[in-house]
Amino acid sequence: MRPELKRYLALALAIVLIDQISKLVIKETMTPGQSVAVLGDLLRFTFIYNEGGAFGIRFGGRIFHLIMSLLAAAAITIYILRTRHDRLLPRLLLACIIGGAIGNFIDRIFAGRVVDFIDINIPDISIPAFSLSTWRFEGFELYRWYTFNFADMAVSLGLIAYMLFLIIEGRGGRTP
Repeated sequence: MRPELKRYLALALAIVLIDQISKLVIKETMTPGQSVAVLGDLLRFTFIYNEGGAFGIRFGGRIFHLIMSLLAAAAITIYILRTRHDRLLPRLLLACIIGGAIGNFIDRIFAGRVVDFIDINIPDISIPAFSLSTWRFEGFELYRWYTFNFADMAVSLGLIAYMLFLIIEGRGGRTP
């Protein structure tokens, strides 16, 4: 194994361990549906099981989510192995995505659902219903962010940061 790959695998493994240990602590100390204030109403730990996908979206089912997690982790791993970045940042961001995908994959394999518990208050979002020609938007309201876990955070932040990296690098004329 190339020496530089060890640090990426170590980061992915660290994310998996943090994710799985935090979920184990939640399952051992809380009951489903229980909520504990950590920083008042801003941050709570609320133990829920998520049988859907990101943001609790229900589509596909368990097998679909297992396959998507595996495909994401495999595709990114192959990409890292086949490319030679001279930059540390893009590979670290991809390792975050891999670690998060594996963390939730483990939950789905052993429990059929994912443990979520990080519950953050956000400014209220309210978009009223409206129509554009023949298209009708039914409206949207969100008063707290979707409950998530460390794996979700690693995937989301890793993906957003990687896309920003690609955009910034593209503007400078360099490739990642």
